[in-house]
Amino acid sequence: MLQEHKVLSAAMYSRNANELLQIQGVREALSDTSKVVYDFMQEYYSKDEEADKVDKQILITRAKRKYPSKVQYENITGIIKSLNPISVPNVLHELKELKLEALANKLSQAFAGKDYDAANKLLEKYEKLKDSDGSSEVKKKLHTAPLHNESDQSSLEKIPVLPTTLNRALDGGVIRGNHVVVFAPTETGKTALLMTMTTGFIKQGFKVLYLGNEEPRQALIHRVKSRITLQPVSKVIKYPKESDSVALKRGYANLTFLDTDEGSKQEITAACEEIKPDVLVIDQLRNVKAGRNESQAGAYEDLARFARKVAKKYNMVVISACQAGARAFGRAMLTTDDIDGSHVGIPGAADLMIGMGQTDSMREEGTVYLSVCKNKINGYHGGIKCRIDPYQSKVY
Repeated sequence: MLQEHKVLSAAMYSRNANELLQIQGVREALSDTSKVVYDFMQEYYSKDEEADKVDKQILITRAKRKYPSKVQYENITGIIKSLNPISVPNVLHELKELKLEALANKLSQAFAGKDYDAANKLLEKYEKLKDSDGSSEVKKKLHTAPLHNESDQSSLEKIPVLPTTLNRALDGGVIRGNHVVVFAPTETGKTALLMTMTTGFIKQGFKVLYLGNEEPRQALIHRVKSRITLQPVSKVIKYPKESDSVALKRGYANLTFLDTDEGSKQEITAACEEIKPDVLVIDQLRNVKAGRNESQAGAYEDLARFARKVAKKYNMVVISACQAGARAFGRAMLTTDDIDGSHVGIPGAADLMIGMGQTDSMREEGTVYLSVCKNKINGYHGGIKCRIDPYQSKVY
């Protein structure tokens, strides 16, 4: 109850604090009686746009008029009379504790009722809130007219990417903290492009974490060894020791596979904490276990936002493979509208989007078109025609 009083005090004595608390969704964490007091305050502010605080006596008068019952009146006015000015940063800390308590209670109820889907959602909210910064930390994040800082340069350094024509179009590669989305119709060469990119990264010494949830891990291992040794998969399988020797000389040890059927956000985060990769490849994004009860499109878009979030959090590049819709079949140039299941959410959570298109004649000649249809790296938009070698998972 003491925490609630502090939250209500901030709302009463500071309009700015009240608005901030509204944004934070404080009402849902209050007790029923405190909600009554809180609603009185909102009514007060709404009737006087210039009021910078609430008049305590007016609230008491209104409470008496609305709640003639002595018990109700005394409970409500008892809270109002106890409210005193308080520091907003401290209140926000108390609010965080209040919300954590409320979530913990809901978690207990969900586990007791064996509602594990609800428990997973609540646990995700709890962890996110627990790790969040209080308002006292905001000052550390404000940078007025920042000057050049050598330590900031690492996040702007580009990681060169294959194929080289794409690298030139991006003026030298992809940027840490960015989310790259590669999308294409089925059997157009998404994994071949991912293998090509992965090979380029590990040969340069960058650490790559690869989540492949469409093909068996051993099949992916054979494909990446084929790409890095420039030998067909059949030879990689027939001469394993020789293939391993060549692959290791060319950076194969910089590659780590996340061996899981689907992969979840929790597994991906834990793997990033362990490996600390320069690049995370998710093949494919739609197969990652979302752990949420919502529409398929909503879960898909949530995963895209998650990919962008971990890219920034771990200062790495995240490359996600997505499926293109039916209208993309038989076309060379693709646009952001060709993403299957999300025309807005996934493009909104991407910094660079590369669509892989192919006409029937291009399929016969062994070529593919890379359409750079969203680009926050350097603004280039256009198409790049490449050859594709399915036997070596090579796009060049």
